[in-house]
Amino acid sequence: MKKSFLLAAIAFAVPGLCLAAADGQKIFQQKCKMCHKVNGVGGKLGPDLSKVSGQRDENYIRGKLKEPSKTKSDSVMPVFDGSPAEADAVVEYLKNLK
Repeated sequence: MKKSFLLAAIAFAVPGLCLAAADGQKIFQQKCKMCHKVNGVGGKLGPDLSKVSGQRDENYIRGKLKEPSKTKSDSVMPVFDGSPAEADAVVEYLKNLK
């Protein structure tokens, strides 16, 4: 059995193990949109994230979700309250914005 097929089968069998960018968009809308804007839609408290993938790498984005005050000590952004898989999905969504 090929490794990629096996990983896909495991991800399918275990819900929440592997979320995609489409899942990340939904999670972003539920947890982030009230403060952050993407493509003209969302809140104004946090920065517009429409072009974040061209400005920051995925490690920065992931770190910002886990520990917002690490990069900006006076950040009012709360720590992301989702699972690691949900955080990865949000990162994937933001990474793929055009």
